[in-house]
Amino acid sequence: MVEINKIILTDAIPSIRSIESDSIDLIVTDPPYFVQAQGTGGGKNKWNGGSRFKGGNSVFGVENSQDKLFNYVNEKDYMSEFSRIINPSGHIYIFTNDKNLTRMINEAEKHKLKLMNILVVDKIQGTYFSYYQKQVEFILFFRSTKGKAKYINNCGMGNLFQYRYTRGKDKLHPSEKPLELIEKLILQSSNEGDIIFDPFAGSGTTAIACAKNNRNFICYELEEKYVNIANKRLKNYGYSE
Repeated sequence: MVEINKIILTDAIPSIRSIESDSIDLIVTDPPYFVQAQGTGGGKNKWNGGSRFKGGNSVFGVENSQDKLFNYVNEKDYMSEFSRIINPSGHIYIFTNDKNLTRMINEAEKHKLKLMNILVVDKIQGTYFSYYQKQVEFILFFRSTKGKAKYINNCGMGNLFQYRYTRGKDKLHPSEKPLELIEKLILQSSNEGDIIFDPFAGSGTTAIACAKNNRNFICYELEEKYVNIANKRLKNYGYSE
């Protein structure tokens, strides 16, 4: 039996297999995809495929980020499982960037997840890049095709959002997302009492959004440091470790 309303310290990929089929009402997640170090030219930009960043001054607004280690997860490792565990009318939101967008869509559609829209988040402040600053992030919005399509709760909402992302020393996690943004997605595609899944929970923003809005959650996180941060945040909403 998978525990709910707890940040679980585990490797998401093998752990997803223990979740019952069709049991998750909504998936909201920001997987660790390929990212590019923000260099200043001269051939310093390098792809991160689970290795240390080479060159550049900051990634995601984190100073000295070339010392941060990110483990890249291939979308082939989780898309089939997302399709299996999502309920027949469930929605899935996956954060990505321009470099990974097409590949993620292609892989999702292999597993009968239908792309309904691409949401764009204007982060207001750009991240340095030699060929125009990176100022937007994408959210791929899929639905399961196992059952009848379900509408979002507010069909009049546009697909362009604007949120200022936390930067520098105030960040709890290198790829931290604004709480209000995650809340918006959860409120659009779930109801009170639903089970929301985030296999790459980071500092627990999805869990916090669920706790604030009477949703249940299953959250996995690989790094103990961030599990501790997430659990500390959850204590403010009456949850214990």
